[in-house]
Amino acid sequence: MLSNWNFSKDLSGKVGAAFASGGGISGGQEHVLTALLMALLEYRMMIVGGERWTEAFGTAAVTDEAPFNYPNTKELFLLKAEGLGRRVASVTLKLNNC
Repeated sequence: MLSNWNFSKDLSGKVGAAFASGGGISGGQEHVLTALLMALLEYRMMIVGGERWTEAFGTAAVTDEAPFNYPNTKELFLLKAEGLGRRVASVTLKLNNC
């Protein structure tokens, strides 16, 4: 829960990433991603994007607009989110081994 987060802690050097979901195409997901990234940068965090160049700002999901509201397309967004998690973990491990 965000209200329990200690914002006075130094987060510089920590790895951060952004994920957003929205109900429709052009539902503002990219704006949310950039706003989240700006907040993470404010705390001097290191930012990583998704596994592909098309996910430079992080990953986003469309949840309630055709053709993305069908069950089989939800798997696509889960795969993108898992890929972002793998990338965060990979970069974190590399930084911790330096």
